[in-house]
Amino acid sequence: MKILIIRLSSLGDIVLTEPIIRRLRKVFPEAELHYLVKEQFSSIPKAFGTDLQILSYRKSPGFHFGLMSRRYDYVFDLHNKFSTWLLKLFCYSAKIFTYDKMHRLRRRITQHKTSAAIPSTLESYRSALTQAARLTGRSELAQELDFPILKADDKVMDSIRKRLADASNQKTIALFPGATHYTKRYPAELFAEFIRLSGDRYRFLLLGSKQEQTVCERIQALASVNVLNLCGAFNLTELLAVISCADGVVTNDSGPMHLAAALGIPLVAIFGATHPRLGFKPLSERAVVLSSELSCQPCSLHGSEKCPLGHLQCLHNINPKSILEALTNLL
Repeated sequence: MKILIIRLSSLGDIVLTEPIIRRLRKVFPEAELHYLVKEQFSSIPKAFGTDLQILSYRKSPGFHFGLMSRRYDYVFDLHNKFSTWLLKLFCYSAKIFTYDKMHRLRRRITQHKTSAAIPSTLESYRSALTQAARLTGRSELAQELDFPILKADDKVMDSIRKRLADASNQKTIALFPGATHYTKRYPAELFAEFIRLSGDRYRFLLLGSKQEQTVCERIQALASVNVLNLCGAFNLTELLAVISCADGVVTNDSGPMHLAAALGIPLVAIFGATHPRLGFKPLSERAVVLSSELSCQPCSLHGSEKCPLGHLQCLHNINPKSILEALTNLL
């Protein structure tokens, strides 16, 4: 039996598919599991700890026609966009299960027309398993799922430990100040104040992609002490190891939030324009979510480039002291 799982991007969404893969491996232990993902994210399914064949997505006709020759029995579309609809056309001989994105409910939540909440995107993904359970009669497919689990590469972790070795007794905190959209980014000056308030208790590693270099430089300049700017210094495999070596993580609602949760690292997650009610909360018993809980939250599903009301109080109202308190309690 051959099973194809499709989730092309992005970082956090791919992490949240791990329990789906674990369930499929348990129910179909002899099956070939193929995971289709954009090449820049291929390190994530490799960290699932499940026997998988990783396929790097390409837009070429040759790649799409190549899917036909693989003759999949089942296809699980956990992305559900036009690009994956096209991919499924070339898997026409397979039974296809597409997850429910809950568009209508999420729209009603952002429009403040309901007080309902989505427990997790993971529950949305499980809708594809429920469809498969009905077709195959394998009821165990649809059972409740565990939280995502990632495992960093041991050799890479050893290398990272040596690279980050520090003679002090300070705990190491990985801080991710970036996010895709402006209304999800806690202000740099408030991150710097949080670092200053911590005194000499922690050593902070500023992390993120090269696009976050400017904000990391600003935080480092404002905080001045106990800060090591490593933004853009690691590939994704190395970043998993860096997070695994940290004592704690502080992040916005972003992909690294889900990485830290799945790696089991104590985590403080800051939510601004978005909200855990939309299903994007970190899935971990060791995570604390900070949100201002304003009446205007959430104002969008994934954030935007400006606050609709012009004040961004959803983030400014989160006091740096509350971040420090949450982190200290976790550790």
